[in-house]
Amino acid sequence: SAHNPLLKDGKIEFWQQELRKMSSKYTHLVWEEGLEPLDKLILLAFADNAASGGLAYLSIPELAHLTGLELDQLRVRLKMLEAMGYLLVDPQFSERGVRLRHVYFLNEKKLGEKVV
Repeated sequence: SAHNPLLKDGKIEFWQQELRKMSSKYTHLVWEEGLEPLDKLILLAFADNAASGGLAYLSIPELAHLTGLELDQLRVRLKMLEAMGYLLVDPQFSERGVRLRHVYFLNEKKLGEKVV
């Protein structure tokens, strides 16, 4: 849009291109894994939204919507993927110690183990 100054100097286009590069890298790595179909589906959803360092910008409700999984089933699978080392989880807390959300990262080292 001509009204958005960020579009004029290409910053948004650059960020979108970088995000596409990173997400395609992680998507390729996930496809190479020999995982159960549901686990692969979850990781592909994360990979499709992954930025540098494997940071995946998805909430659990967004992930449930994308995968079609129920929240309880999804939470169980996320814990399994974390235990297997595919996901790194960084819980976020408020200043009062209240859990706000989890930030998820795809573990590139685990995903890249079989890639030559």
